[in-house]
Amino acid sequence: MTPGVPNNVANFNNGQQNANNATNASTNAQLPNPPTLNTLEEIADIIAAAQMQQRENLSLFISQNDCAYLKSLLSLFPSAEAKDDYRSLATLAACIKAILLLNDPSIIELIANDGEVFENVCSALEYDPDLR
Repeated sequence: MTPGVPNNVANFNNGQQNANNATNASTNAQLPNPPTLNTLEEIADIIAAAQMQQRENLSLFISQNDCAYLKSLLSLFPSAEAKDDYRSLATLAACIKAILLLNDPSIIELIANDGEVFENVCSALEYDPDLR
């Protein structure tokens, strides 16, 4: 656990420190953990706004523990689909697409080799508004 970071927030910046604390507060992005339907937009915003170093750290965070964070995100799909929550489904698709575009070999390998994860990723991407 990182000091000053609530238990339900995952810091993926590996403790990087800036000399300026005001800058530090705005650049240390933290993913809500575990992800929920209510935090999907926040997750999508964090992933989309990540700069190069943050993207590398984000990839490392998501690939930890056999991509547990990605699997947690994918576990939100059935409940969003059951509720016909198209906004959450589109946001989830955007999150999954952004994670794929991180181009992390361990993430891609898991998706390609785990049939259930592959199926869940494909199901989530069906709701990508860019593909309509």
